[in-house]
Amino acid sequence: MLLRAAQNPLTSSKARATVFGVLARMPAVTVVPDLTDPAGRRGVGASITLETPDGGWERGELIFEPDTYRFLGYRSWIGLREGGRVRELPGAGSAVITVKVVDSMPKVPKDAGKPLFC
Repeated sequence: MLLRAAQNPLTSSKARATVFGVLARMPAVTVVPDLTDPAGRRGVGASITLETPDGGWERGELIFEPDTYRFLGYRSWIGLREGGRVRELPGAGSAVITVKVVDSMPKVPKDAGKPLFC
């Protein structure tokens, strides 16, 4: 529920700041003051790293606009164990570019491909 509130574009700026404050106080979360989202925008992040059974790890980073805590995007990194070393690889990522409130669905061209997800 906390992550949904952080990512919801309709959440008020006061509520977003509260959500970020709660994330920042969680023991498993590290605040990273300077991250870049997949669209190249700089922001402040809440990062959590989880260990995998094979000795590797996965790190997820929620990235927010520093002044308003508006959700900018998400990045993940994967640490793969290879021999005695762990190699860091980029995982998934997404960026919120535009948010609009509309009263109807846009017309989709008939020749448009199917969305991967929505």
